[in-house]
Amino acid sequence: TFDRLREQLLQLHAEADLTQSKANSARVRLMRLTEAAENLKKRAVVSVRMGRENEAVELLVQKKKLTNALENIKERIELLDKLSAKISEVMTCSFIISGI
Repeated sequence: TFDRLREQLLQLHAEADLTQSKANSARVRLMRLTEAAENLKKRAVVSVRMGRENEAVELLVQKKKLTNALENIKERIELLDKLSAKISEVMTCSFIISGI
């Protein structure tokens, strides 16, 4: 009852913290990979200028794969943010209902 509700709220709080931590880690990864994609693009430009078109193509293929991964990370961040918001909403409702 009261103890059970309190335990559930503590579990929700832990889940909210974990979800935010995952979202923050994904944001850091997104920043690193965005920088890596930009570096691949710059290297491809240099390769073209030096006449190494095959190398430039390979670099752009790598950049494309990285760009796809970036889109997946963005979607994951959005989902984690939504989940975190829902958990917070449930916690708020639980606090109001229980009067904790």
